[in-house]
Amino acid sequence: MNTKEGLIYLGKELIYGGHWLSLGGVSIAWVAALFLGIKTSPGFFLIVYLGLQAIYLFNRYRELPGDFLTNPDRSRHLQTIYRRIPWLVFLWLFIFFAVLISFQKTSAFLFGLVTIPLGLLYSVFLKKFSGRIPGMKGLFVAACWSTVVVFLVLYYDRPLSEAVILLVLFVFLRWLVNTTVFDVKDIKDDSRKKIATWPVLIGPGRLIFWLKLITLASVIPILIGVYYEVLPPPAIWLIGTVPYTFYYLDRIGQKKNESFTYNVIIDGEFVLWAVFANVGYYFYGNT
Repeated sequence: MNTKEGLIYLGKELIYGGHWLSLGGVSIAWVAALFLGIKTSPGFFLIVYLGLQAIYLFNRYRELPGDFLTNPDRSRHLQTIYRRIPWLVFLWLFIFFAVLISFQKTSAFLFGLVTIPLGLLYSVFLKKFSGRIPGMKGLFVAACWSTVVVFLVLYYDRPLSEAVILLVLFVFLRWLVNTTVFDVKDIKDDSRKKIATWPVLIGPGRLIFWLKLITLASVIPILIGVYYEVLPPPAIWLIGTVPYTFYYLDRIGQKKNESFTYNVIIDGEFVLWAVFANVGYYFYGNT
């Protein structure tokens, strides 16, 4: 493998191996810590990354055969490391819990002991109930991602304040939009498996309209938090991510560069949160 081939492989691994998405989770944790005034350490972000990486890598491992129909580029890449994935998942989880134990983060350890298995069991067991409860898949995934904020405050022994609740709600609503968008791509496969996702139930056309409304509604917790001074003024800058979401919602249904749209643009939304938050603090500090 020459240098060019190596760089191409690393790029595919970043996107298709789940790292890009896991970095989005790190970005969410970073933004929450910034707005809650929590001084963090690199070790915390490492375990957030590894926990999310383990869950998503396991999910993609379990669903690889079916994903060849809906996400062939990602599936072809994961097939090259298929046999190593279980060992990687075990290693990431071992480091995750070992760090929590070594630093005596009891509350965060117990919280992880509940949420991590739930994330893993979704692919094995819980997804079977998706056909019975409308939209369960999107609600479940969004709820799991919003726990990143809760994990942060438990890790640093902070209270579940009003600011935490508002940030959890913001993350939940934005992730509900994000994960529901991916169901549009899987609509044929989900219809065949009788999985009651929102695109299956109401159709992709009407769905985009409702997702834009949810995106707009997601800024309400931020506005409330800033107005009542439970969130700092730079939090307003998160509203700047709304046009980005509208942009990729308008791209849905376009077959051109579909893989890039989903795996790079949509999965990369949350990486931008840290950028907007830090820009907000920069301008706020210079006014």
